[in-house]
Amino acid sequence: MLALASCAAPIPQVRDSVASRTELRESESAPPLQEPARGSAEEAALEGLASAQQLIASRRYDEAETLLRELGGTEISARALLLRAQVALSRGESPAAIFYLKQALDSDPSAEIRYEINLAIGDLLYRTGDAEGAFRHYLEALHRIPFDRAVEDSVWLRLAETAFYRHRDRELARYYLLQAPGLSAQGADQEVLRRLLRRISWQELGPDALGVGDGNVSALAADGDDLWIGTWNGGVVRYTLGSGQAAVFREGRASLTPNTVRSIEVTDTRVWIGTYQGLFVYSKPSSSWSEIPEFGGANPRRTEAIRAVGQDLYVGTLGDGLWRLSHGRWSRIASGVLPGDFVNTLAYVDSHLLIGTLNLGIVVLDPATQSMWSFDRVNPDLAARNIILLLPVGTQELWIGTYGQGLYRWNRAENRLSHFAKAGGTLGDDWVLSGAATSSGLYFGTFGAGVSRYRDGRWRQVGLRDGLAGLDVSAVAYAPPYVAFGTLGSGITLFDESLALAGFSVLE
Repeated sequence: MLALASCAAPIPQVRDSVASRTELRESESAPPLQEPARGSAEEAALEGLASAQQLIASRRYDEAETLLRELGGTEISARALLLRAQVALSRGESPAAIFYLKQALDSDPSAEIRYEINLAIGDLLYRTGDAEGAFRHYLEALHRIPFDRAVEDSVWLRLAETAFYRHRDRELARYYLLQAPGLSAQGADQEVLRRLLRRISWQELGPDALGVGDGNVSALAADGDDLWIGTWNGGVVRYTLGSGQAAVFREGRASLTPNTVRSIEVTDTRVWIGTYQGLFVYSKPSSSWSEIPEFGGANPRRTEAIRAVGQDLYVGTLGDGLWRLSHGRWSRIASGVLPGDFVNTLAYVDSHLLIGTLNLGIVVLDPATQSMWSFDRVNPDLAARNIILLLPVGTQELWIGTYGQGLYRWNRAENRLSHFAKAGGTLGDDWVLSGAATSSGLYFGTFGAGVSRYRDGRWRQVGLRDGLAGLDVSAVAYAPPYVAFGTLGSGITLFDESLALAGFSVLE
């Protein structure tokens, strides 16, 4: 149902709105009416309109009404009817006002006056609760708008409101709002705008929308318009953002056997799925699945992280260390105690593979030489050992998420680490599970405190009141303009950045 907070507005608000559109200001009346020779009938009619306006301003409505009935001529009649509508509104007679405005339309006035009339009718119908009627007249006004006029921001807001709540058209509502990036609604409209921004920018995809019986999302990856979604107990879903269609892969070995998906890596021709039941790969050209034998069997390797680097593929496991696929052959990579048996996450930065481990901090691998060393040799200030997230941003920053010790930012140029934690008021929680860099900032999913957003040196906590479906955010992916937040128990929440990037206060 359309939420029209201002439907019950008193008549004076309606009167002011219509009056502002119908007053015959000298600067506006001259161009369409072109002042004729002195003493003509049309000049007398113009003087009558001016006199009627003065009478209305003095609240001498009966005299104004009598004078307006006597005025004729197409343009004069239309403007007289506009003023009669103003008189009717002043008396609290909304139906009569609409009647006069529609009569004005039937008089076949000029395009500019038709524009004014349709806006006035739209305003009146909106204020009295007829959102659909207002919508039609606003659209008609847009079709008639003079080249030197700009549509008021409040009109775009009302069009967006009706498109979303009545027509269920999120895209059209977003389009209307984007026509007025400087929109600053006042009074009742301020609450309308706030609610609309939230509803348009945030969208929940629960288990039913994804076609699975599990709302516990464990991995996300974007592939153009497709979002690949891994779950704890429901297999894998390929969700197409444009169409809203979901393809579920979970039944039988010909499709996909694992339930517990931990990582997804998308390449040009394949989608690699790491699970606690082994490693699987989906071929895009043939739309078929294969199981990687080296990771299966009676005791499958628990695959936690995957990263493609050129023609090679690196796979991190929990218990069996780091593996590489090169020239069709699999091999385990180790140098002394590094990188250990437990690999949580992988990132490729400046021709080096960074390995986030469960108990040894970050390990650095040079793929060209296969040499390996601890990040402590680069910078000894990283106290955390359990590294969950490695997020490169630009060419000089690496964000490091930890399990229980907050978040670090490594400035590579200065070899400097900055620490962010709940105690400092920057993070919502010190257990950082996921993250992504987008056009509107950096988003870090936490265990129990929703999302911590960083932009231009400022932090903001994003939670249920903003539109997030759950506070345990296990995965984040970016498929412009959408930021996808995978939660434990509440499926996925999509955040559309379009309005935020256009200047609307969606997350400010």
